Amino acid sequence: MLLYIYKALSVILAPLLWCIIQYRIFKKKEDPKRYKEKFGKASLKKDNKVIWFHAASVGEMKALTPILEKFSELDYQLLITSGTLTSAKIFETIKIKNIIHQFAPLDSPLFIKRFLNYWQPQLGIFVESEIWPNLIIESSKRFKLALINANMSDKSFQIWSKIPNTSKLIFSKFSYIAACSLSSHNKLKLFSNNVASEITNLKYYASPLAYDEALLKHLQNIYFAKKILLCTSTHENEEELILNVYDKIKKEIPDICLIIIPRHPNRGEEVYKLACKISKDVTLKTLKPNITQSPDIYIIDTLGELGVFYRLAKLVFVGASLVKLGGHNIIEPAHLNCCILTGNHYPNFSDVMQEFKNAKAVIEVQDNQELALRIISLFKNESEIERYADNAYKLVNKERGLIDRIYNNLTYLLER
Repeated sequence: MLLYIYKALSVILAPLLWCIIQYRIFKKKEDPKRYKEKFGKASLKKDNKVIWFHAASVGEMKALTPILEKFSELDYQLLITSGTLTSAKIFETIKIKNIIHQFAPLDSPLFIKRFLNYWQPQLGIFVESEIWPNLIIESSKRFKLALINANMSDKSFQIWSKIPNTSKLIFSKFSYIAACSLSSHNKLKLFSNNVASEITNLKYYASPLAYDEALLKHLQNIYFAKKILLCTSTHENEEELILNVYDKIKKEIPDICLIIIPRHPNRGEEVYKLACKISKDVTLKTLKPNITQSPDIYIIDTLGELGVFYRLAKLVFVGASLVKLGGHNIIEPAHLNCCILTGNHYPNFSDVMQEFKNAKAVIEVQDNQELALRIISLFKNESEIERYADNAYKLVNKERGLIDRIYNNLTYLLER
């Protein structure tokens, strides 16, 4: 019954979606040249049989990389869909043959059918937790579906548990589900009989982030005599919490420099203005692309440069964790031998965090005051930075041995 109501509302409200997208274009949250893709209208040509991968945003798209590398050897066009501008830009950095990107259709039957009628996928592979009822149900009528790196947070589980019949109907549409953790595996088994025994987080298999070697060497020369605190994937109100304790850190560690990379680059100017309130030496990258000396605070409002800065800095704070926004991926800095700090809000990554904590590979703080104290302590005892960094690197590089099995199960669906 719930699904019928949802479907009816998605049809009735379809004209409103057009207005919402136009507003988002005005707010620079949509691509004005490609927004029609969200209404199922293709902007690229189909030139082979298609395998479709759907990743909600940046993290999911990066998690897909090791699987895409394997599928790229097959004689198929690999269609990647996602929902955000940032993910579309990240796609441009993925150097794998036979892949193309489109924005995913909005979850209304007309747009979905238009999308599926054009692309006619042979197989659909969804990543992590992107569950759109209309898209999944309509797709399952035409081809097999799989859900990989499947993640179900405690909050999501509580919601799905309130509508058990609907949940079972939706998750039953996936012919194969591979969970990213034991807790997600156990939760998903309550809603589907197609949850596989293999459990592995694909993000562990991702290659280290790409980087510009010349830029890295340039920055290493500039920051040679400095201690660097790197804060990445930060959000509104979080930068302010960090900046509020930066003076305290600076008094104890005079040669420290702060680099902030907001999760959304369009917030760069906003963060720059906040930083200017506590320091006279602040640089915003888009205002001054080429620096010749290390600013006290450097705001990076460009995409695709995390690989450079994770190699530049040894001590990294990963955002969305001092504020209640679910946390972000700590595996990327671990791959690059960083010592990682986070706040205590990370429900979207609780399983990964627990594994890191068990391995003494991450430092969790309760608030910005404790963050400041831990940063001071670490810089005064740099062997601790090395120890945590080494533990994190070893954790994400240990052999899991299950990715080939996941790939084989997916290709089996393709052949059925």
